[in-house]
Amino acid sequence: MIDIETYRAPWDPRVRAITSVGLSHYTERHGERPEVILLIDDEQKAAERAFASVVGLLAEEPQAFGIGEVYSGQRSFGAIAKRHGKVAMVLVAPPYEEPQLFHVDCEGHPGHVFVLVPITAGELDLLNTEGLAALDALFAGIDLSNLRRNSVV
Repeated sequence: MIDIETYRAPWDPRVRAITSVGLSHYTERHGERPEVILLIDDEQKAAERAFASVVGLLAEEPQAFGIGEVYSGQRSFGAIAKRHGKVAMVLVAPPYEEPQLFHVDCEGHPGHVFVLVPITAGELDLLNTEGLAALDALFAGIDLSNLRRNSVV
């Protein structure tokens, strides 16, 4: 069973970290042992429900799971994202500023933590035209937990 847990971010009490617990069990047969984390600062319950849906999708289709995978439309956070000018989410592999936050042990083995980041139309265009490396470079030093953040492009 996959669980969804929510924590206050240690660096900012206004930010919540919503995490999967147990996703690695469903994906390890394909060579991955990931968990997923979403940083939010608004609409916790709605975000938890949407996050659970995305995690369920990843558990069912782990081979579709990949860095740079974009979730939009019904696969994304819909009204929450739109209210803050975001149109989709992209799966990224930190660290950006807090490396210790993004490490997980899976039964004594190192695992990966990936982050779903809500992105703007401009960021999505950059991702589609120049690739994830270009977007990743612009994310460095940005507070990705801030849903109200301005576009990096």
